[in-house]
Amino acid sequence: MKYELVKGFNLHNDGQLVGETLNNIREKHGGIIKSQFVVDESQPDDAPLHECFEWDNDIAANEHRKAEASKLIRSVRVVTENTDDELPTITRAFLRVETEENGNCYMSSAHVMSQDELRQQVISDAVDLLIRAKSKLKEFRDLERFYTGIETVEQELLNFQMKKTRTRNRSKRAESTI
Repeated sequence: MKYELVKGFNLHNDGQLVGETLNNIREKHGGIIKSQFVVDESQPDDAPLHECFEWDNDIAANEHRKAEASKLIRSVRVVTENTDDELPTITRAFLRVETEENGNCYMSSAHVMSQDELRQQVISDAVDLLIRAKSKLKEFRDLERFYTGIETVEQELLNFQMKKTRTRNRSKRAESTI
């Protein structure tokens, strides 16, 4: 079987080695893989996946706490009451963006939505999420109609994004000629 890692996954190992090792762990454990099995099998210094993990417990503990903090940040919603006839609107309170000044960080949804560049980042992230979902669904032939629906939404978002970019570029050109 041929294995590869998804693009953007920062591992120093090659996908074939990772896939074969995970498959061996799965076979060793009756056909299933659990995260703990992978960690246990990767602990020896000479284990094929050893370098995929942070083994310094102080660093690993802090990284785990940062992951928990990110999960906590992503879990907060803003509830906006509407008229009596409408249900409240629920939106994420904070969105992850990347800025030159702060790198990856979270900002209030209201602020992100008010800034074109940040808003475009969030839309791009949403398109990437759709692409990953589409990739998962593609494996199931009986779910092809959902796959097609995601493609339609993806294309509409990309078109919307391109339209906004063109409008923003025209505005910047107009401002520079003043």
